[in-house]
Amino acid sequence: MLRNFYELDNSFILNNYEINEVISTGHNYSVFLVIEKKSKKNFALRILKTDKTDEKMVYTILYNIKFNNISGILRIFHFERFLSMRPIPKILTESFENDDDDFKNPRYFLIIEEYMHGKDIDYLLQQYLRTKGTKNKFMNPTIRNKIIFGIAATMKSLHKLNLIHGNLNTSHIFLDDNLEPRISYCRLPKTTYDFESNCMPIQMISGENNSIQSDVYCYSILLYKLFSKSIKYESSFNGELLLKRPNNISDAFWQLIQLCMNKNLDERPTFAQITEWLKDDKYAIEEYGMKANLDELHEYQKRIDI
Repeated sequence: MLRNFYELDNSFILNNYEINEVISTGHNYSVFLVIEKKSKKNFALRILKTDKTDEKMVYTILYNIKFNNISGILRIFHFERFLSMRPIPKILTESFENDDDDFKNPRYFLIIEEYMHGKDIDYLLQQYLRTKGTKNKFMNPTIRNKIIFGIAATMKSLHKLNLIHGNLNTSHIFLDDNLEPRISYCRLPKTTYDFESNCMPIQMISGENNSIQSDVYCYSILLYKLFSKSIKYESSFNGELLLKRPNNISDAFWQLIQLCMNKNLDERPTFAQITEWLKDDKYAIEEYGMKANLDELHEYQKRIDI
């Protein structure tokens, strides 16, 4: 049974955490830095807006993430559901004030997550590629290989629980204090993907619903963005729009991208297959005069792939 909150006094989260500043916002969520009043420790508070028709699905997802403790996912410590904005401080809901009609009967989930001190990998990768590996202590071939493998292993664990991420991209992936990837789980409760602009040609995925296979497709785009500062396309001989191969990507990774974006959903690999393939040292990155540390990479692969 879902527990509802109507007044501020009923909320453990709103009574035990002090709201500090906004960290990020999206179509149906905002994330704030908050401080636990008792311990004075930093946490992230995500307020997620969904529709009544999706609230049980969202609750199930949050429950599974909280109690299954998937190592590559940002930990969830508490979550609560509100039936309206009325008891929620206005600072938390301002980004939803002028919303569109996607939410006919809105519900609000307040979620306490781990707070990541660093930036998402989108910023770090862009800086790394722009400077060709110089002046960046947070990114190198070993870390990049860990990101690639860690995301695949984490998605493998999610799919074992029949959970779909639904919005897998570099802006939802962070590096923890050990410079290992952690995924923020903020699935958009919609029937179809909310594909980011300039992320992929819509005709390639027209009509594709949220599914395990669509997560794999987005992984292919994420891989592409690990090797390219921007998404680039070229036309084939029959006029079809295709991704243009980056100059600095290996044959192994380019072939993996092609497999993951196969138009035939049934022919896309699973993340269980992808993690096994990535254990092959042919995927070890060598670039800008640097090589991945294989001993460190192999230790990480054994630890994270459970």
